[in-house]
Amino acid sequence: MLTHIGPSISHTTIEIEEGTHPILSGSPILSEFISNNKIVFHSHGHTHSGVGSQYYKGNRIINPGPLLYGNYAIVIIEK
Repeated sequence: MLTHIGPSISHTTIEIEEGTHPILSGSPILSEFISNNKIVFHSHGHTHSGVGSQYYKGNRIINPGPLLYGNYAIVIIEK
């Protein structure tokens, strides 16, 4: 699954800028969908400083970050 915004349940949707409070930029509705369904992986953007990945209820959530800063992700799906 590929979306612009990420799920609110993931640390990959926390925007952290120096001198400010963290901004929670994820979607609660997307979190609910991921919580109730099995997906191979979910990749999203939107949150520039939320680079990374994590598992939530067996679902992999990936935010590769902005290509402008040299970030990207390579996903290999094998049976």
